[in-house]
Amino acid sequence: MLLTIWEIIKNFKLLWIFIGIILLINIIFEIFLPNLILKFKNKFKLGATGVKCYEPSKPQPTQEARKLGEFLMQYGHVVEFEKWDCYKHIDIAIEEPKIYIEVDGKHHNLDKNQALRDLMRTYYSFKDDGYITLRIPNVLTRDDETIKITAEFINKFLEESNKQFNNN
Repeated sequence: MLLTIWEIIKNFKLLWIFIGIILLINIIFEIFLPNLILKFKNKFKLGATGVKCYEPSKPQPTQEARKLGEFLMQYGHVVEFEKWDCYKHIDIAIEEPKIYIEVDGKHHNLDKNQALRDLMRTYYSFKDDGYITLRIPNVLTRDDETIKITAEFINKFLEESNKQFNNN
């Protein structure tokens, strides 16, 4: 079947429109997208795997985590609240000797899915970043006497960790 001249011109118009769309997409990805990423580069940080990840806004620490962290600061530890590791916020992070502390409510022990997610997070924090995660039930942070004893034992753990890392 022979095409009329009009059908040939119409098909070429569609071809040129298609080529124009492809060129426009190429311009967007080569010019505008990199500029957009550069504009927001302060919102990104290098993750454990070397991939840049977006850090969402930092939440406020819970009252329990805040109290425990303040006791640990009294022992001279540098504490970072709500540290972002490109996957989750950690309640308390202590860079030396690479310890994460999670102050967990009772649902972390009662819900098997939550408990498995916590276990996986603990594994990947150790595997990818070298951090050991201590999970502290928040019942140990409710009154000052118990939180003081809890902080004392965490301090002993941190001191022992530093000794063992320095001896190896």
